[in-house]
Amino acid sequence: MTIDAMSEVPMPEGQWLDADGVRTRCFSAGSGAPIVFIYGGNFGTSESASSAYTWNLNLAPLSAQFRAITFDKLGQGLSDNFDGVPTLERRMDDLRAVMQVVGSARAVLFAQSEGGSMAALFTATYPAMVERLILYGTMARFTQAPDYLFMPTLAHMLAAIGKSWGTPLTLRGFAPSRADDPVYC
Repeated sequence: MTIDAMSEVPMPEGQWLDADGVRTRCFSAGSGAPIVFIYGGNFGTSESASSAYTWNLNLAPLSAQFRAITFDKLGQGLSDNFDGVPTLERRMDDLRAVMQVVGSARAVLFAQSEGGSMAALFTATYPAMVERLILYGTMARFTQAPDYLFMPTLAHMLAAIGKSWGTPLTLRGFAPSRADDPVYC
């Protein structure tokens, strides 16, 4: 499928799921097994400007062979708000609840960005529920630690994000190959 052909694939209508008393916005397309969950990063939500672009680039091709499902995490996008920062365990509860609501006892998890740590923990905790784990653009830690010197310090990361968040400059750090793409911005 070419990028021009992908631009013609309409993004599916979202649906609301009530999972353990939490309203979650979910998008689903395609059919077949296994069900594939796309667990996005910090700022990937169904209402983001790049949603249709992301759908056409990633989910539309997957939905040709699988049932592709993505959802707004608790506290992000159109899903219910959350006070504080959800723990990885809370994120795992949300994923497990979404799987139950859509009738999936087992799934392929495709996790990107900060979703990788939750998906890895989910796989280790519930191995019978995960057919395969695919990690893309994820990391063990987001900031430097004494035993992990490969990332910037927390102070440096916060300063950089504070200066650029919500601007096209953010893409230079998180998606440099898309930084000059007007469709993605």
